[in-house]
Amino acid sequence: MIRPAAQPDIPTMIELLHLLFAIEADFDFSAERQGRGLELLLAEWGVGRGADRMQLLADHTNHPALDFYRQKGWQETQLLCLRNRSHKNK
Repeated sequence: MIRPAAQPDIPTMIELLHLLFAIEADFDFSAERQGRGLELLLAEWGVGRGADRMQLLADHTNHPALDFYRQKGWQETQLLCLRNRSHKNK
């Protein structure tokens, strides 16, 4: 059965994110940060502040995830994701 997530689901969703982040080389897992993000999503933080879009990052080789997101109405954009990890080496 699939149902909308609720506040009590956050610990389980954090565990799932930990497993998913473990297979993605570009992500550093933080239970605290992921928990805060999930709480904000569940509280519809952006909608209440006038946000008119959301953005999602996914590994371009994770075809099952990309198919899932497309089925949920997510669309590709012309945006390019960049990162700089040079601050970790200082």
